[in-house]
Amino acid sequence: RVAAEAAAAASRAEKSSGGARSASEEAKRTAAEAKMADGLRAELVALRVEWDTALSRVSSSAQLKVDALKAAKEKLEARETELHKALAGARDELGRERRRADDAALALDGADEALAAERSQRAMAEAEASAREAVREEGARALQMS
Repeated sequence: RVAAEAAAAASRAEKSSGGARSASEEAKRTAAEAKMADGLRAELVALRVEWDTALSRVSSSAQLKVDALKAAKEKLEARETELHKALAGARDELGRERRRADDAALALDGADEALAAERSQRAMAEAEASAREAVREEGARALQMS
């Protein structure tokens, strides 16, 4: 398109100026400008394509990073939920163990009291037996003396 315009301009210039040399130079200059404009347009198109490609890559990369971060967040939230459940279970188990330990301590206290009572009864029985023995011996001595 630009080359056709340049040729038309060269033709008009030839007719109006009347000189073949100036028309030829004008046509060459117009053709060179047209060629340079075409090169700049091509470069602009290439730069736009390159820009769009780079932008697409950056967008894709950023989206991949966002997706990876979302996945990591979801994984961490799932792990947090698991840990909360495990912690609740451990607290429940600890409560049960404490109740068992309290029950065992109460049973031990009861056994200690029973043992102390039995020892006391045994000591009283031994004291009574000793006292009876002493009374017998005293009675036997008294009989021997009389």
